[in-house]
Amino acid sequence: MKNPIIRLDVPASPEFFPVARAMTEKSSTALGLGQKESMRVGMATEEIFMYLCRTSPGQELSIRSSWGGSCVNIEFGFSARHFPLHSFNLTSRVDISDEQGLDEVGLLIASRMVDRFSVETGGDDKITLILTKEKNYEKAKADSRERPKPSDSFTVRTPEPEEAFFLAESVAAVYPPEEVPRVFAHPGMLADMLRHGQSCALIAVSQGGEILGGIEWEWTAGAKTAQCLGPYILTEEADSALCEGLLNGCLESLAKLPVLGLLNRRPNHDLPVHYFELIGELPITGLDGALRSIPHYFRQMHEDPGSSVWADERLEPFLKEEYGLLALPRKILKSGLTESHAAQPSVLFAKIDRSRKTATLWPVSRGKDVRENLAAHIAALGPESTGGVYFSLDLGRPWQAEWISPVMDAGFVPRLVMPYAGHGDIVLFSL
Repeated sequence: MKNPIIRLDVPASPEFFPVARAMTEKSSTALGLGQKESMRVGMATEEIFMYLCRTSPGQELSIRSSWGGSCVNIEFGFSARHFPLHSFNLTSRVDISDEQGLDEVGLLIASRMVDRFSVETGGDDKITLILTKEKNYEKAKADSRERPKPSDSFTVRTPEPEEAFFLAESVAAVYPPEEVPRVFAHPGMLADMLRHGQSCALIAVSQGGEILGGIEWEWTAGAKTAQCLGPYILTEEADSALCEGLLNGCLESLAKLPVLGLLNRRPNHDLPVHYFELIGELPITGLDGALRSIPHYFRQMHEDPGSSVWADERLEPFLKEEYGLLALPRKILKSGLTESHAAQPSVLFAKIDRSRKTATLWPVSRGKDVRENLAAHIAALGPESTGGVYFSLDLGRPWQAEWISPVMDAGFVPRLVMPYAGHGDIVLFSL
């Protein structure tokens, strides 16, 4: 069944808030979330709806609920000249001594009810606010299952969801925890994502039907770069033929799509690195306190037609060196703006990886308080991100260039460029 989308168009008027809440809560349950998760989606909807009722009474509000493979996405479409997106900052606080502060309390609550958010803006003050609530998956059971023996003959094919679940469980049992990404640490997530077409995978199977290994990759329609995890090998001994068979299968599948390159950001010791170019390394402090580097690999699959990127004079030398090493044709554009003229506060999204104790910041919007907002996020993330704090900057979005100087002044160092990993190339900084 094609992933359904549930829609509701309703005026922002208090008598309709039970309808809006029921729609998002019930649809979340129907799409796959548990009762508690769906209730939190309903609470977030209520707070946003009631805020719009108070500040923009009667305006048309469009709500869409859809399944994202392992999560529910709720989209709110409305018009607002000064919607306080800064309430969604991790560090946001409200002043309840005035009426505006009281209005924003609900938005603060809504932001804490979901796992992440994004914002799209258009003309005529159009805003699309997308809230995402993840499904709660059980972790892979810790067991010491018997590993299959190497096989001289194997086939590579697409797994059934049950086989994908088994693969993920086996990977979590065989590989060290730091090499097991979240989607494999929670086998139900991998099975769901494959079932709903949010990711793809291949498994290698022996003549006797044993699963010997697998690889997973994600690609979004319209994106120029795909990202893969693996290959993961389950046999008792390393098997380069198995690794290359899985990776070749992945590359053959992607070759049918308009994909320019393949990224691997979580390499394990079985990755055939000679298939890729090393594009850089990110420092990370392990749970044992030791400082390590995580190599990032990229394979170009088709000729790069070239593109323009937005930066400033401080980042330009780094970009020129990186693009020279990778032989990527890029024209670096500089806006000349040295500070934002936005009247509203800036917004950052913080993604926290609790398994590795790292945090990555993404700019959601420009604002008048970029430096203060960045400093507040760094201070707030300190206790939860002993593994490392990173900043992700999309060079395909001109307004994000305004963040470069504040980010570098805060101590972030540019580490690597991921071609076409966002709207354009993405630069990763580490603190």
